[in-house]
Amino acid sequence: MQNKIVKKSLIVSVIILFGIVISFILIKTRPKPKQHPKEQLIIKVKTISILPKKHNVIIDAMGLVSASHRIKLKSRVTGDIIEINKNLIPGARIKQNEIFAEIDNTDYKLALHQAEANIAEAKQRLLQEEGRQEIAKQEWQLIGLSKKASQLEKQLALRKPQLEAAKANLKAAEAKYQSALRDLQYCQLRLPFNALIISKNIDVGSRVNQNSVIADVVNSNTFWITAKVPVSALKWINLPDKNHTGSKVNIIQHTGTTDIIRLGTVIKYLPILEKEGRMALVLIEIKDPLALNNKSLQPLLIGSFVRLEIIGKIVKNSFKIPRSATHLGSTIWIAKPDNTLEIRTYKKLWGTRSFVLIDNGLNAQDKIINSYIPFPINGLKVKIDAE
Repeated sequence: MQNKIVKKSLIVSVIILFGIVISFILIKTRPKPKQHPKEQLIIKVKTISILPKKHNVIIDAMGLVSASHRIKLKSRVTGDIIEINKNLIPGARIKQNEIFAEIDNTDYKLALHQAEANIAEAKQRLLQEEGRQEIAKQEWQLIGLSKKASQLEKQLALRKPQLEAAKANLKAAEAKYQSALRDLQYCQLRLPFNALIISKNIDVGSRVNQNSVIADVVNSNTFWITAKVPVSALKWINLPDKNHTGSKVNIIQHTGTTDIIRLGTVIKYLPILEKEGRMALVLIEIKDPLALNNKSLQPLLIGSFVRLEIIGKIVKNSFKIPRSATHLGSTIWIAKPDNTLEIRTYKKLWGTRSFVLIDNGLNAQDKIINSYIPFPINGLKVKIDAE
């Protein structure tokens, strides 16, 4: 029994040993894999070259259109409205000095006639007093008391106070005449500038006085646009002075199918920051905002928002780089002469949605990569696409 067990163990050991030997022989005699040279990754890229030039700093902004002059017209005299200009309706335009309403002037004509009569009476009294003074002079010379009398006695004797009073009465009468004439002229209500009517509050038969608001009007010659810009942008914007105008502004109106560009001018900075974003406020003027002189343009409406491009100061020897060629961390990718990638940091002077303006860190010979690289690293092999 014991001999059978030993034989079985021996047979198993021989089989295991034989398996180990066969495995060793197979491992040693296996064919070795062929080694292929490692291929280096080369990225195909497109490049652009940019030459240094003079560039204007362009500041993008949004602006709110408002009236440059808006007034509530009031009458300077009291009376009944007897006639109204047919254009005195909301949305209509009335020219400067054009009569837009008339007040019954009957009482004011009577007042003017009375003032004319007062002037005639004052002139007559002055002539009479001048005659009395001449008689007084003759009598004074006949009496011969000029050396003994005081200055006051002489003036009284020669009726100088009465003469001055007559002259003063004439001036007062003339002043009342001018006042009556002015009141009569005020019966014709005129506009101080070319105006657009916002609203009217009168009709024929209305009674008005100095407190009555007749109409609400705005100046149609010019509108203002209040633009919000970063405080850092103010140094690039020109203000007007005696010899120069302010920075020009492209005012962009979107009409649904196309953009219409109007031209405006910066006239002021406002001395406050807007509350929400702490942005600086710049005042822009646009002439002929209602396009009265050019029917092909679209009128600007008060209260509307427009897109603005403020054309700022000129920067010489600067590079204008498309936004598509810039990357996170203020970097650009350069294709070096040895066809490797260089990640270069730049310091921008100004930037917009479409470009970045710099004046250092770039040469005219540099080829800026303007295509996408998934994992950019310095020294990466690149191939410039000739297309």
